[in-house]
Amino acid sequence: MKKIYLFCVVYMFSVISLNAQNIEAVIAPPVGCVREACGQSSFTAYLRQLPLLPKGSKVLLNNGKEKGNQAAAFAVVDVAIYPQTGKKVFLLAQSYMPAQQIHILVNPANRGLSPWYELSDNNEGKLYTPEWVFEKKDLKRFK
Repeated sequence: MKKIYLFCVVYMFSVISLNAQNIEAVIAPPVGCVREACGQSSFTAYLRQLPLLPKGSKVLLNNGKEKGNQAAAFAVVDVAIYPQTGKKVFLLAQSYMPAQQIHILVNPANRGLSPWYELSDNNEGKLYTPEWVFEKKDLKRFK
């Protein structure tokens, strides 16, 4: 069942608009950063090409209604690096479950860096999103 939901999210992005602007074209890395290198056929490259709806579009549920309080899934969809320091920043996307529209999150803890996020010692090991707060230990990575 999980594979079907993932397919639905990917398919939904594919049919929203074939001419839509994508993450890579619309969201530039912060000043002084460059996007992390990735293979042309990698999943990272695919995520950077996800089309975006116009800014301010309402987040819709799978039934077409506006979002409610539901479980959510989060994913890092892009990474950039400060070449001088090696420090990384990342874009977070969120989707409500079951599979629904994915949207890029603003960074409420650092509006100057938003929509990019960074993990540093001064955030007490926490990652703040508009609706959720995560501990660093909550973050996982697929390898």
